[in-house]
Amino acid sequence: MIDVERSINDRLYYIENCLWIRTKEEALVPFKLNRPQRRVHNLVTSLEASNRPIRLICLKARQMGMSTLFGGLLFKKTSTKRFVNTAVTAHKDDPAVNLFGMYSLFYKMLPNEVRPMKKYSSKRELLFENPRPDPTKGGTDLGLQSRLSVFTGGSEDLSRSRTIHNLHWSEVAFTKGAEDVHGVTLSAVPKPPAPSMVFYESTANGPSGLFHDLFWESWEGKNDWTAVFLPWHLMEEYALPVDNHFVLDEGEVALKELYDLTDEQLAWRRYVLLNDFRGNESKFMQEYPACPEEAFQSSINAVFDLDALREMENDIKEPIAYASIKEEGLREYRSVPPKDSEGVVRGYLHVWNWPAKGTKYVMCIDAAGGGSDGDYLVCHILGLFDDRIEQVAMYTDKIHPSQFAVYCAWLGYAYNYALASPERNAHGAAVVGMLLDKGYYKMHRDESGEYGININSVNKYELVGMLARVIWQRNLVIHDRTTLVCLRSYQERNNRFYGKMDDFVDALRVGIPAAPKAYLSTTQQKEAPIKHEDWDISHWTNEDMDAYIQRNARRAL
Repeated sequence: MIDVERSINDRLYYIENCLWIRTKEEALVPFKLNRPQRRVHNLVTSLEASNRPIRLICLKARQMGMSTLFGGLLFKKTSTKRFVNTAVTAHKDDPAVNLFGMYSLFYKMLPNEVRPMKKYSSKRELLFENPRPDPTKGGTDLGLQSRLSVFTGGSEDLSRSRTIHNLHWSEVAFTKGAEDVHGVTLSAVPKPPAPSMVFYESTANGPSGLFHDLFWESWEGKNDWTAVFLPWHLMEEYALPVDNHFVLDEGEVALKELYDLTDEQLAWRRYVLLNDFRGNESKFMQEYPACPEEAFQSSINAVFDLDALREMENDIKEPIAYASIKEEGLREYRSVPPKDSEGVVRGYLHVWNWPAKGTKYVMCIDAAGGGSDGDYLVCHILGLFDDRIEQVAMYTDKIHPSQFAVYCAWLGYAYNYALASPERNAHGAAVVGMLLDKGYYKMHRDESGEYGININSVNKYELVGMLARVIWQRNLVIHDRTTLVCLRSYQERNNRFYGKMDDFVDALRVGIPAAPKAYLSTTQQKEAPIKHEDWDISHWTNEDMDAYIQRNARRAL
């Protein structure tokens, strides 16, 4: 017997006592939450209790029942309250049909005590109203007048016709045109504090795209969404029995210690890895990740060794200090500067190691157009040690390349007159010219004797290959998380290299080739082929800057 009042006021009671689901074995059973489902349900309850918006983005391993959980949450709200409009979308037609079948089963199996009137049921819509065409003949009860509709991702009908109070988007990462759908659809959802629920869930689909970017922005607290990650080992059924002959290999021992796994869980992992993925760990990790970083590492177009990048995670740490760059040296900033919308501290030097006497350094410089809406200009300081090349400092900002070059010159002097290695293409020409104007002649030259590195269609593969080799050999130590994320997302497709904020990678790409020369370099370079000119750029106009770039583009060649 169903307690009607409790079913209305207690969501978990309603879900586990009023709803039925179809199992993988095609059996009909009451909906009892598994461990991942219960974790997410508790999270939603906690957000509601603290009056935080229900904007949930869920990254998960395969077949954890998230669509079923979100279905139960939204069906309960739509079938027990008046004037509620709920929209559900999947990336393809077949999954959309399956989702609607789940909702139809919910309604079909509802106890009579809590079953609302239904006007009709199309292939994609449940309308909870009085089923009689003329309500006046059957009294004044019009029913809930609530609606639950299922769409295929990208459908213009999803948001343009009505207000959406609740939204579930399944497999966001696999939906074509997701960025456009996201913006248009959310504009139809009432903004807080109006009550609404939005659930995005998906397995990962590579290191880019709306789902990837939105998840990391939420994970790092850059917006009001709540990111949740559900690792494969959270699922109770992902385990197999073992006997006394079961022995873990070295990698499995490390996983057991890192994630507190049981032998039964590792036996399941070994079985799925060998039989479903033919031993391909990268593919297993994408479908059954143990951490968010594993989920988004796609081996399809990845440039850098994924195993090496996973190991580099161990070296990620916060800077020991932030500093301003002055002509007279570095000045430590006593607090942590604010981050921009991308989560990057701009305009201050990130310091992991202060300059050390006798250490040789490479200054890796990537220039861009700058400006608040432009790309990042990035300068990595790499320390050269006997067993490694280590990121010891980093400076990035969105300013004019000539201004950026002045800071690089001061920074290079502070780090033992580091060997500068800038790109000289496009805006890089302004950087090369300004470094020379500031008397900074310790600069990498290519075989032709020209300053900086000219990147073209021929040598770009060689340059990326050199960086890839250093990473594969485990000789590069990166401390900055943004840089590591950018290395993970760096891809090659259609003869082009690109990735999320790829400026951080491009700076390494032009700096690594200079490392051997930095090992052999002296403390000072005596030659000064261009007379030093002390330029004051603080009052320059845009026309002055453009003329300066054009001039130095000629002088750098």
